[in-house]
Amino acid sequence: MQLATLHSNADYFMQRFYGPSSGAANLGRFRNAEFDALFRKSRTIADSRRRADVYAKMASMIYAYNRGETRRISSAIRSSRRGWAE
Repeated sequence: MQLATLHSNADYFMQRFYGPSSGAANLGRFRNAEFDALFRKSRTIADSRRRADVYAKMASMIYAYNRGETRRISSAIRSSRRGWAE
């Protein structure tokens, strides 16, 4: 899988929890100012390992709110990290 695709997958999942996307991509209407700041920051990070670390922190923040979705996000992040290490 291409690195750009891996980033796109994680970004897609994280956008589902981004506050300003509430009612659109964020159907659960999850809102958290720190999460939103990390989401915006993740889109500016070119280094794939640093971006994966930000995604992991974001996933841990939403775990208490939606465990099922978090499992899918965590799985995507783990897959992404394996791809970056190769």
